[in-house]
Amino acid sequence: MATSIAGELLLVDSSNPVALFEGGLDDVLGKIEQEVRSHVADISTDKGRKAIASLAYKVAQSKTALDELGKNLVAEWKAKSAAVDAERRRLRERLDALKEEVRRPLTEWENAEKRRVEEHENLIRRIEHYGEKAAREWQTMPEAELRGLLSEVIAFGSRDWQEFKSRASGTRCSASQQIEEAISRRVKYDAEQAELVKLRAEAAERAKREREERIAKEAEEKAKREAEAKAERERQRVEAERRAADESARRDRERLEREKQEAIERAERNERERVEAEARAKRAAEQAAEAERQRVEREHAERKRKEQEANAAAAKRKAVRDAITEDIKDVVGCGHDYAEATMRAIVSGQIRYVQIVK
Repeated sequence: MATSIAGELLLVDSSNPVALFEGGLDDVLGKIEQEVRSHVADISTDKGRKAIASLAYKVAQSKTALDELGKNLVAEWKAKSAAVDAERRRLRERLDALKEEVRRPLTEWENAEKRRVEEHENLIRRIEHYGEKAAREWQTMPEAELRGLLSEVIAFGSRDWQEFKSRASGTRCSASQQIEEAISRRVKYDAEQAELVKLRAEAAERAKREREERIAKEAEEKAKREAEAKAERERQRVEAERRAADESARRDRERLEREKQEAIERAERNERERVEAEARAKRAAEQAAEAERQRVEREHAERKRKEQEANAAAAKRKAVRDAITEDIKDVVGCGHDYAEATMRAIVSGQIRYVQIVK
Protein backbone atom coordinates (compact mmCIF):
# COMPACT_ATOMS: atom_id res chain seq x y z
CA MET A 1 0.00 0.00 0.00
CA ALA A 2 2.98 2.29 0.66
CA THR A 3 6.69 1.96 -0.32
CA SER A 4 9.87 3.89 0.48
CA ILE A 5 12.06 4.94 -2.46
CA ALA A 6 15.49 6.61 -2.54
CA GLY A 7 15.19 10.37 -2.95
CA GLU A 8 11.53 10.30 -1.86
CA LEU A 9 10.19 9.82 1.64
CA LEU A 10 7.11 7.80 0.76
CA LEU A 11 4.96 7.00 -2.27
CA VAL A 12 1.31 6.34 -1.43
CA ASP A 13 -0.68 3.70 -3.34
CA SER A 14 -3.77 5.55 -4.59
CA SER A 15 -5.38 2.56 -6.40
CA ASN A 16 -7.59 1.64 -3.42
CA PRO A 17 -8.32 4.75 -1.29
CA VAL A 18 -11.35 3.07 0.30
CA ALA A 19 -9.11 0.43 1.90
CA LEU A 20 -6.71 3.20 3.00
CA PHE A 21 -9.42 5.17 4.88
CA GLU A 22 -11.21 2.12 6.25
CA GLY A 23 -8.49 0.82 8.58
CA GLY A 24 -5.26 1.09 6.53
CA LEU A 25 -4.36 4.67 7.53
CA ASP A 26 -2.61 3.77 10.79
CA ASP A 27 -0.25 1.39 8.94
CA VAL A 28 0.72 4.10 6.45
CA LEU A 29 1.19 6.74 9.16
CA GLY A 30 3.29 4.29 11.21
CA LYS A 31 5.60 3.63 8.27
CA ILE A 32 5.98 7.39 7.64
CA GLU A 33 6.81 8.01 11.30
CA GLN A 34 9.31 5.09 11.30
CA GLU A 35 10.97 6.34 8.13
CA VAL A 36 11.23 9.92 9.44
CA ARG A 37 12.48 8.97 12.89
CA SER A 38 15.10 6.62 11.43
CA HIS A 39 17.05 9.63 10.09
CA VAL A 40 19.62 11.03 12.46
CA ALA A 41 19.33 14.83 12.75
CA ASP A 42 22.57 16.76 12.43
CA ILE A 43 22.35 20.52 12.89
CA SER A 44 26.13 21.04 13.18
CA THR A 45 26.60 21.24 9.36
CA ASP A 46 24.84 23.02 6.59
CA LYS A 47 24.20 19.69 4.85
CA GLY A 48 22.64 18.23 7.98
CA ARG A 49 20.34 21.24 8.43
CA LYS A 50 19.23 21.06 4.78
CA ALA A 51 18.55 17.33 5.22
CA ILE A 52 16.23 18.12 8.18
CA ALA A 53 14.38 20.76 6.14
CA SER A 54 14.05 18.31 3.20
CA LEU A 55 12.71 15.61 5.48
CA ALA A 56 10.08 17.98 6.95
CA TYR A 57 9.06 19.03 3.42
CA LYS A 58 8.60 15.37 2.40
CA VAL A 59 6.35 14.82 5.46
CA ALA A 60 4.24 17.80 4.32
CA GLN A 61 4.06 16.29 0.78
CA SER A 62 2.88 12.98 2.23
CA LYS A 63 0.24 14.79 4.28
CA THR A 64 -1.01 16.66 1.19
CA ALA A 65 -1.16 13.47 -0.91
CA LEU A 66 -3.08 11.53 1.73
CA ASP A 67 -5.47 14.40 2.41
CA GLU A 68 -6.17 14.79 -1.34
CA LEU A 69 -7.05 11.06 -1.58
CA GLY A 70 -9.50 11.47 1.30
CA LYS A 71 -10.99 14.62 -0.21
CA ASN A 72 -11.56 12.95 -3.59
CA LEU A 73 -13.13 9.92 -1.89
CA VAL A 74 -15.54 12.13 0.07
CA ALA A 75 -16.51 14.05 -3.10
CA GLU A 76 -17.34 10.73 -4.81
CA TRP A 77 -19.43 9.63 -1.84
CA LYS A 78 -21.27 13.02 -1.77
CA ALA A 79 -22.13 12.71 -5.46
CA LYS A 80 -23.56 9.22 -4.92
CA SER A 81 -25.46 10.42 -1.84
CA ALA A 82 -26.96 13.33 -3.77
CA ALA A 83 -28.17 10.94 -6.52
CA VAL A 84 -29.79 8.68 -3.94
CA ASP A 85 -31.48 11.69 -2.23
CA ALA A 86 -32.87 12.85 -5.57
CA GLU A 87 -34.39 9.44 -6.21
CA ARG A 88 -35.83 9.40 -2.70
CA ARG A 89 -37.51 12.77 -3.28
CA ARG A 90 -38.93 11.55 -6.59
CA LEU A 91 -40.38 8.38 -5.10
CA ARG A 92 -41.91 10.32 -2.17
CA GLU A 93 -43.53 12.85 -4.50
CA ARG A 94 -45.01 10.16 -6.80
CA LEU A 95 -46.30 8.01 -3.97
CA ASP A 96 -47.73 11.07 -2.12
CA ALA A 97 -49.53 12.05 -5.34
CA LEU A 98 -50.82 8.48 -5.71
CA LYS A 99 -52.03 8.44 -2.10
CA GLU A 100 -53.85 11.76 -2.62
CA GLU A 101 -55.39 10.48 -5.88
CA VAL A 102 -56.67 7.28 -4.24
CA ARG A 103 -58.06 9.14 -1.17
CA ARG A 104 -59.56 12.13 -3.04
CA PRO A 105 -63.20 10.84 -3.12
CA LEU A 106 -63.08 10.11 0.61
CA THR A 107 -61.44 13.45 1.32
CA GLU A 108 -64.06 15.33 -0.70
CA TRP A 109 -66.84 13.49 1.13
CA GLU A 110 -65.22 14.22 4.51
CA ASN A 111 -64.88 17.93 3.63
CA ALA A 112 -68.50 18.13 2.47
CA GLU A 113 -69.60 16.32 5.63
CA LYS A 114 -67.54 18.70 7.71
CA ARG A 115 -69.12 21.72 5.98
CA ARG A 116 -72.62 20.24 6.46
CA VAL A 117 -72.05 19.63 10.16
CA GLU A 118 -70.45 23.06 10.61
CA GLU A 119 -73.45 24.71 8.93
CA HIS A 120 -75.88 22.96 11.33
CA GLU A 121 -73.63 23.79 14.30
CA ASN A 122 -73.30 27.46 13.25
CA LEU A 123 -77.08 27.84 12.86
CA ILE A 124 -77.73 26.21 16.25
CA ARG A 125 -75.17 28.56 17.83
CA ARG A 126 -76.82 31.44 16.01
CA ILE A 127 -80.22 30.53 17.49
CA GLU A 128 -78.64 30.21 20.94
CA HIS A 129 -77.03 33.62 20.45
CA TYR A 130 -80.42 35.17 19.56
CA GLY A 131 -81.96 33.86 22.79
CA GLU A 132 -78.98 34.90 24.92
CA LYS A 133 -78.80 38.34 23.32
CA ALA A 134 -82.54 38.94 23.89
CA ALA A 135 -82.23 37.85 27.54
CA ARG A 136 -79.12 40.00 28.06
CA GLU A 137 -79.92 43.15 26.05
CA TRP A 138 -83.74 43.42 26.15
CA GLN A 139 -83.53 46.83 27.89
CA THR A 140 -81.56 48.37 25.01
CA MET A 141 -83.17 46.49 22.06
CA PRO A 142 -86.40 47.92 20.57
CA GLU A 143 -89.48 45.70 20.62
CA ALA A 144 -89.46 45.48 16.81
CA GLU A 145 -85.91 44.11 16.81
CA LEU A 146 -86.84 41.47 19.41
CA ARG A 147 -89.87 40.38 17.34
CA GLY A 148 -87.60 40.17 14.27
CA LEU A 149 -85.33 37.73 16.15
CA LEU A 150 -88.37 35.66 17.17
CA SER A 151 -89.61 35.49 13.58
CA GLU A 152 -86.19 34.34 12.38
CA VAL A 153 -85.99 31.62 15.05
CA ILE A 154 -89.51 30.37 14.14
CA ALA A 155 -88.54 30.32 10.44
CA PHE A 156 -85.69 27.87 11.20
CA GLY A 157 -88.40 25.26 11.99
CA SER A 158 -88.87 24.56 8.27
CA ARG A 159 -85.20 23.62 7.78
CA ASP A 160 -84.11 20.00 7.28
CA TRP A 161 -81.90 19.56 10.31
CA GLN A 162 -81.19 15.87 9.53
CA GLU A 163 -79.55 14.22 12.59
CA PHE A 164 -79.50 17.64 14.39
CA LYS A 165 -83.35 17.85 14.36
CA SER A 166 -83.83 17.06 18.07
CA ARG A 167 -81.02 19.37 19.21
CA ALA A 168 -82.16 22.16 16.90
CA SER A 169 -85.78 21.83 18.11
CA GLY A 170 -84.72 22.11 21.75
CA THR A 171 -82.51 25.10 20.99
CA ARG A 172 -85.34 26.82 19.05
CA CYS A 173 -87.81 26.27 21.87
CA SER A 174 -85.36 27.62 24.47
CA ALA A 175 -84.43 30.65 22.33
CA SER A 176 -88.10 31.37 21.49
CA GLN A 177 -88.98 31.29 25.18
CA GLN A 178 -86.07 33.65 26.00
CA ILE A 179 -87.06 36.08 23.23
CA GLU A 180 -90.79 36.00 24.19
CA GLU A 181 -89.87 36.72 27.80
CA ALA A 182 -87.63 39.54 26.64
CA ILE A 183 -90.51 40.96 24.51
CA SER A 184 -92.84 40.77 27.50
CA ARG A 185 -90.27 42.55 29.68
CA ARG A 186 -89.66 45.12 26.97
CA VAL A 187 -93.38 45.87 26.54
CA LYS A 188 -93.76 46.22 30.32
CA TYR A 189 -90.58 48.30 30.49
CA ASP A 190 -91.78 50.61 27.68
CA ALA A 191 -95.12 51.09 29.44
CA GLU A 192 -93.34 51.85 32.70
CA GLN A 193 -90.99 54.25 30.90
CA ALA A 194 -93.97 56.02 29.30
CA GLU A 195 -95.56 56.36 32.73
CA LEU A 196 -92.26 57.59 34.11
CA VAL A 197 -92.01 60.14 31.29
CA LYS A 198 -95.51 61.36 32.15
CA LEU A 199 -94.71 61.52 35.85
CA ARG A 200 -91.42 63.26 35.15
CA ALA A 201 -93.19 65.82 32.95
CA GLU A 202 -95.73 66.51 35.69
CA ALA A 203 -92.94 66.69 38.27
CA ALA A 204 -90.97 69.01 36.01
CA GLU A 205 -93.99 71.28 35.53
CA ARG A 206 -94.62 71.29 39.26
CA ALA A 207 -90.94 71.99 39.94
CA LYS A 208 -90.98 74.79 37.37
CA ARG A 209 -93.99 76.41 38.99
CA GLU A 210 -92.49 76.06 42.45
CA ARG A 211 -89.18 77.42 41.18
CA GLU A 212 -90.86 80.46 39.63
CA GLU A 213 -92.79 81.11 42.86
CA ARG A 214 -89.59 80.69 44.87
CA ILE A 215 -87.72 83.03 42.53
CA ALA A 216 -90.44 85.67 42.88
CA LYS A 217 -90.45 85.32 46.66
CA GLU A 218 -86.68 85.42 46.79
CA ALA A 219 -86.67 88.51 44.57
CA GLU A 220 -89.14 90.24 46.89
CA GLU A 221 -87.11 89.26 49.96
CA LYS A 222 -83.92 90.33 48.22
CA ALA A 223 -85.42 93.75 47.38
CA LYS A 224 -86.54 94.13 50.99
CA ARG A 225 -83.10 93.12 52.27
CA GLU A 226 -81.41 95.50 49.83
CA ALA A 227 -83.66 98.39 50.96
CA GLU A 228 -82.92 97.61 54.60
CA ALA A 229 -79.23 97.25 53.81
CA LYS A 230 -79.26 100.56 51.98
CA ALA A 231 -80.95 102.29 54.93
CA GLU A 232 -78.46 100.68 57.29
CA ARG A 233 -75.57 101.77 55.09
CA GLU A 234 -76.90 105.35 55.10
CA ARG A 235 -77.27 105.30 58.88
CA GLN A 236 -73.76 103.89 59.20
CA ARG A 237 -72.46 106.56 56.81
CA VAL A 238 -74.02 109.40 58.84
CA GLU A 239 -72.76 107.83 62.07
CA ALA A 240 -69.30 107.39 60.52
CA GLU A 241 -69.25 111.03 59.39
CA ARG A 242 -70.29 112.15 62.89
CA ARG A 243 -67.62 109.99 64.46
CA ALA A 244 -65.09 111.25 61.93
CA ALA A 245 -66.00 114.88 62.75
CA ASP A 246 -65.72 114.18 66.47
CA GLU A 247 -62.42 112.42 65.92
CA SER A 248 -61.15 115.32 63.80
CA ALA A 249 -62.12 117.84 66.49
CA ARG A 250 -60.48 115.70 69.17
CA ARG A 251 -57.30 115.42 67.09
CA ASP A 252 -57.32 119.21 66.53
CA ARG A 253 -57.65 119.83 70.30
CA GLU A 254 -54.91 117.32 71.03
CA ARG A 255 -52.74 118.90 68.34
CA LEU A 256 -53.20 122.44 69.75
CA GLU A 257 -52.53 121.20 73.28
CA ARG A 258 -49.50 119.28 72.04
CA GLU A 259 -48.19 122.31 70.11
CA LYS A 260 -48.70 124.52 73.21
CA GLN A 261 -46.86 122.01 75.40
CA GLU A 262 -44.12 121.66 72.80
CA ALA A 263 -43.72 125.49 72.69
CA ILE A 264 -43.39 125.60 76.49
CA GLU A 265 -40.89 122.74 76.44
CA ARG A 266 -39.02 124.38 73.57
CA ALA A 267 -38.75 127.70 75.49
CA GLU A 268 -37.56 125.90 78.59
CA ARG A 269 -35.08 123.91 76.54
CA ASN A 270 -33.78 127.09 74.82
CA GLU A 271 -33.32 128.74 78.23
CA ARG A 272 -31.47 125.71 79.55
CA GLU A 273 -29.32 125.64 76.46
CA ARG A 274 -28.54 129.43 76.85
CA VAL A 275 -27.54 129.00 80.49
CA GLU A 276 -25.49 125.91 79.64
CA ALA A 277 -23.85 127.80 76.73
CA GLU A 278 -22.91 130.70 79.00
CA ALA A 279 -21.53 128.25 81.57
CA ARG A 280 -19.57 126.45 78.87
CA ALA A 281 -18.23 129.78 77.55
CA LYS A 282 -17.19 130.82 81.08
CA ARG A 283 -15.52 127.46 81.67
CA ALA A 284 -13.81 127.69 78.27
CA ALA A 285 -12.49 131.20 79.07
CA GLU A 286 -11.24 130.07 82.46
CA GLN A 287 -9.63 127.01 80.91
CA ALA A 288 -8.02 129.18 78.21
CA ALA A 289 -6.65 131.61 80.82
CA GLU A 290 -5.31 128.72 82.88
CA ALA A 291 -3.80 127.15 79.78
CA GLU A 292 -2.13 130.48 78.86
CA ARG A 293 -0.76 130.86 82.41
CA GLN A 294 0.60 127.33 82.32
CA ARG A 295 2.11 127.95 78.86
CA VAL A 296 3.88 131.10 80.08
CA GLU A 297 5.17 129.25 83.12
CA ARG A 298 6.40 126.37 80.92
CA GLU A 299 8.15 128.81 78.53
CA HIS A 300 9.79 130.63 81.46
CA ALA A 301 10.89 127.32 83.00
CA GLU A 302 12.19 126.10 79.62
CA ARG A 303 14.21 129.33 79.06
CA LYS A 304 15.63 129.05 82.53
CA ARG A 305 16.52 125.38 81.97
CA LYS A 306 18.21 126.16 78.64
CA GLU A 307 20.17 129.07 80.19
CA GLN A 308 21.31 126.75 82.98
CA GLU A 309 22.26 124.04 80.48
CA ALA A 310 24.12 126.64 78.31
CA ASN A 311 26.00 128.01 81.34
CA ALA A 312 26.85 124.48 82.47
CA ALA A 313 28.05 123.55 78.97
CA ALA A 314 30.16 126.75 78.71
CA ALA A 315 31.69 126.13 82.15
CA LYS A 316 32.45 122.53 81.15
CA ARG A 317 34.01 123.62 77.88
CA LYS A 318 36.14 126.20 79.66
CA ALA A 319 37.22 123.59 82.24
CA VAL A 320 38.13 121.16 79.40
CA ARG A 321 40.16 123.84 77.55
CA ASP A 322 41.91 124.88 80.71
CA ALA A 323 42.74 121.23 81.48
CA ILE A 324 44.07 120.71 77.92
CA THR A 325 46.14 123.92 78.12
CA GLU A 326 47.68 122.88 81.40
CA ASP A 327 48.38 119.33 80.07
CA ILE A 328 50.08 120.78 76.95
CA LYS A 329 52.19 123.05 79.12
CA ASP A 330 53.21 120.18 81.33
CA VAL A 331 53.91 117.74 78.47
CA VAL A 332 55.51 120.10 75.95
CA GLY A 333 57.14 122.40 78.48
CA CYS A 334 55.99 125.63 76.80
CA GLY A 335 54.46 128.84 77.98
CA HIS A 336 50.83 129.46 78.74
CA ASP A 337 50.14 131.40 75.52
CA TYR A 338 51.62 128.65 73.33
CA ALA A 339 49.66 125.96 75.11
CA GLU A 340 46.42 127.95 74.83
CA ALA A 341 47.00 128.57 71.08
CA THR A 342 47.53 124.81 70.56
CA MET A 343 44.37 124.04 72.48
CA ARG A 344 42.42 126.54 70.37
CA ALA A 345 43.76 124.94 67.17
CA ILE A 346 42.60 121.50 68.35
CA VAL A 347 39.15 122.77 69.35
CA SER A 348 38.66 124.54 66.01
CA GLY A 349 39.69 121.35 64.11
CA GLN A 350 42.78 122.79 62.56
CA ILE A 351 44.92 119.85 63.69
CA ARG A 352 44.13 116.69 61.65
CA TYR A 353 43.27 113.40 63.30
CA VAL A 354 42.89 115.12 66.70
CA GLN A 355 39.63 116.03 68.48
CA ILE A 356 38.33 116.57 72.01
CA VAL A 357 36.11 113.74 73.28
CA LYS A 358 33.69 114.98 75.91
